[in-house]
Amino acid sequence: MCGIIVSSLDVPENSYNLIQKRGPDNTSKITYNNIHFIHFLLHLTGEKTIQPIIDNDNDIICLFNGEIYNYKEILPNAKSDVYSIVEAYKKYGNNFVKYLDGEFVIVLFDFRKNILFICSDIFKTKPLFYNIGKDIVIASYESTCKSINQNNYYQIEPNKVLIFDLNERILIDSYTIYDFDLLQNKNSYDDFYVALEKAILKRYPENSKPLVCLSSGSDSGIIACCLNKYKKDALYLSFSKNENLDVILQRKNILGDSHILLNLEDNEKENWFQYLYRSCEPFNWDWTYHPKLNSIVNGFNMSSMLGKCKIIDVAKQIDGNTKVLYSGIGADEVMAHNKYYALGYGNVDLFPENLNDVFPWPNFFEGTMKNYLKGDEYVGGSFSYETRYPFCDKDLIQEFLWLKPNLKNDFKGSNYKPALTSYLDKEQFPYHLKKCGFNV
Repeated sequence: MCGIIVSSLDVPENSYNLIQKRGPDNTSKITYNNIHFIHFLLHLTGEKTIQPIIDNDNDIICLFNGEIYNYKEILPNAKSDVYSIVEAYKKYGNNFVKYLDGEFVIVLFDFRKNILFICSDIFKTKPLFYNIGKDIVIASYESTCKSINQNNYYQIEPNKVLIFDLNERILIDSYTIYDFDLLQNKNSYDDFYVALEKAILKRYPENSKPLVCLSSGSDSGIIACCLNKYKKDALYLSFSKNENLDVILQRKNILGDSHILLNLEDNEKENWFQYLYRSCEPFNWDWTYHPKLNSIVNGFNMSSMLGKCKIIDVAKQIDGNTKVLYSGIGADEVMAHNKYYALGYGNVDLFPENLNDVFPWPNFFEGTMKNYLKGDEYVGGSFSYETRYPFCDKDLIQEFLWLKPNLKNDFKGSNYKPALTSYLDKEQFPYHLKKCGFNV
């Protein structure tokens, strides 16, 4: 979790109001080739490294928000993950993003070649807005961009790298980072289980324990199950309201004192609404794509977001060093059937023999994937929390797509996220076959 500002225009101090909460550990401001680079650091990985990184020998400057999980594979002696980005660019050229495994947005200038890269990970888990023209304005938050220059701004698309000519200030190239293979040829969950645990474990923070918002459902339950299986410390906070209380209590019996049950009263909801209004980047959940909803909703009004505020606040009081939140976003969007998710629209009714017939379904990259990522990123950012998304892991999703349709459609007579349910069943971790939703 960091904040990024890049601008060829002067940046007023009031531009920092919301974005600086994303990175409380350091604010760095430099001007290079008449462009201002400002970075707000939340230090989590490797040595504390001030961004942007400047490679003077090659006239390259880079800053990013997020995590690169394979940074030691790219650069074994890297002091932190940002160095692996520059190394990958020097080694692989324009296609460097294809070699990065992580959750990120990246801004990289190569002044020697007069080109600019604006890059997202596959699901655009991190926010970034930009306008490249006569002036350059790029920032993590749209409100930050508009405080620099009242203009129209674009969001980086998921799974996309954009390359601009710095002289002409025009887009000269773009490419897709990863093309999912839709061949369904795997007859067992074995490889899926390996990828699932790897996706969770590689996101475990290096120097602190993480927070898990634990419901009675499958997604957060799988995260808790895996972390507990591998004896990884974590803090688990739950609201019992609207959950299966028997499952919650069974999970508490397994997780012990690290699992805490909470309530959220109506007066607290109002207090947290006011907190978000003061401290959080505004965001809407856009349901206009959905034929049954067709509306736009203020994210600050969502009970799930107000509940997340209390959970993070309590976690900070219990352990001030907890700065990473595990999120279950991606599991429903990729692995659930319409029957159980998004009021019957946006996923699939049945995974067919030919995935090309349905891929990508609306929620895979956009829809609820986009809406819920906003909530986690903006609310988490207001508390200086980084959110990590194991169910948005490329290798995990690829293993899911490779499963034969019968494994995606049924486990023990149920089509409630069969691949995920099978993992909980195998590990004998309490679960139930009903979608409750995180709603307090």
